[in-house]
Amino acid sequence: MAEGVLVVDAAGVVRSCNTAAERILDASAEQMVGRKAADPKWSVFHEDGSPFPEEDFPAEAVLRTGIARWNVPMGIHRPDGTTLWLRVDAEPLRNRDGSVHGAVVTLADVTEEQRRVGELRHRQDHLAHVLEAGSDGFWDWDVPTGRIRMSKRMSEILGGPAVESESHAWTWPDRVDPGERAEVEKLLEAVAAGEMDHVDVQYLVRVSGGAWRWLRARGRVVERGAKGEPLHLAGIVSDFTELRAGSGARAAPHVRPQGILEDA
Repeated sequence: MAEGVLVVDAAGVVRSCNTAAERILDASAEQMVGRKAADPKWSVFHEDGSPFPEEDFPAEAVLRTGIARWNVPMGIHRPDGTTLWLRVDAEPLRNRDGSVHGAVVTLADVTEEQRRVGELRHRQDHLAHVLEAGSDGFWDWDVPTGRIRMSKRMSEILGGPAVESESHAWTWPDRVDPGERAEVEKLLEAVAAGEMDHVDVQYLVRVSGGAWRWLRARGRVVERGAKGEPLHLAGIVSDFTELRAGSGARAAPHVRPQGILEDA
């Protein structure tokens, strides 16, 4: 297995592990067996840098509650000064009567993934600051979760205060002119399915307060998963309502289909 596996008893003590766990944690089985999975000597911390208390360790939480824990991010300070990032799952081991007598913990090394995500966020934050000086708003869509991060300027364009905010991709059709909602839903589904890598659309959108504004959204896939699935899209939103003032014509929505990614 690529994932590390630890088996702990009812006291949270490691009773066995696989070779992947030895490799990931850079420790031998002799060093781990007989040691608590929540041993503070591991120097574990949360994503925000705060210490990981013993009760928050997935194995301890499972032993205490009997409820599985999945996708728990954990950082570990290594003796050589580097940081190891893990994604941890823990499942309870039960007796015939349903009581918990231990847990199986799996560890996935996501250090490289965390590094890429951190670099991406840094670039996006830098771009957002640059765009704040102009009239366009910046957005970032985390496709797996559906969360959309919006810059201060984009929040302002949508009629809210000039603060960074979040929305959800699948609520966006509710903002669009009713006649275009089905089209927007199909667009979102196509993007999430990886059927296109560029988007350039313009719609009449209802902003906070009830007013309607003509907005143009442009963006592209900036990160893909191991199977080529889109993970992040990023782009800008422009308000061109004033430019359309006095014009009864509406430019047709334009969508760029999937193709070779161009340089940003």
